[in-house]
Amino acid sequence: MLGVMLMLVGVSVSKIEGKLKLETQETPKSDWRGESNQSGAVMGNRIVMGDFNGDGYDDLVVSAPDYDNGQINEGMVFIYYGSAGGLGDNGTPANADWTGQGDQENAYFGRFLSVGDFDGDGYDDLVVSAPDYDNGESDEGMVFVYYGSAGGLGDNGTPANADWKGEGNQENAYFGYSLGVGDVNKDGFKDLAIGAPYYSDGEKLEGIVFVYYMRKEIEEVVVLPTEFKLEVGVHGEISYCVPRKGWVRIEVKDIVGRRREVLVDKLHLPGYYNLKLKELPSGIYFVKMVGDGFSEVKKLSLVK
Repeated sequence: MLGVMLMLVGVSVSKIEGKLKLETQETPKSDWRGESNQSGAVMGNRIVMGDFNGDGYDDLVVSAPDYDNGQINEGMVFIYYGSAGGLGDNGTPANADWTGQGDQENAYFGRFLSVGDFDGDGYDDLVVSAPDYDNGESDEGMVFVYYGSAGGLGDNGTPANADWKGEGNQENAYFGYSLGVGDVNKDGFKDLAIGAPYYSDGEKLEGIVFVYYMRKEIEEVVVLPTEFKLEVGVHGEISYCVPRKGWVRIEVKDIVGRRREVLVDKLHLPGYYNLKLKELPSGIYFVKMVGDGFSEVKKLSLVK
């Protein structure tokens, strides 16, 4: 006779040939673990990964959409940055490298997550949905995008400081109940699909999927550069502008002309980019940028 297994908290109950058998289950072993330290927070409801700070290591994003942080069920998202040593100490809300929160009761911020490079700068960006968010209409739902950079996602996230926002604009639409990311028009920028399954538009609760071509969305609020530009900072910060699609190479030489590092050597889309020297010691260096018909060298007095 086949047994029927029921999993209780820390205990397995199996019925084998009419006999009841209890077995204590150990906590699953893992190399790293994260927990919310709050009853009913539902941490781990959604998990995604992306390289938000461009260091070559994937970062872990974990949502807890029922987390209370001033408002009941506002929801929170926690990011733990990857490194050569992994994710570091076991994760808690207190030691997350970045957090986002709904700032509204029953927003369920983080119900769904996704990742994509929407602004074409080479850094992954984070998409967070709060399908129960109210912004004029009850439970219309909102979706928030936070852009990655050399410093990660920047300040901890709120609905107010998101880099891009979308909303349902209809009561009980639950905009953001599903998310999809891909480059549907092959313009080099990831595009964003957002589901609103209870949206009514002629037929009650017919549901609608909205697709946003993110390059167009970004160009409406960000003025793209019109010329190449290179800037360097004493602590190794390097920023540059690319006005049109093309190959860009940036390399660093020391004071005697030896090449010490090639920072980028790849195809770029128009936009603003940021890098930071991490491996070189203090000293005098020369940073050279070569683009489509452009070449410039900047002296860098690096201070570590």
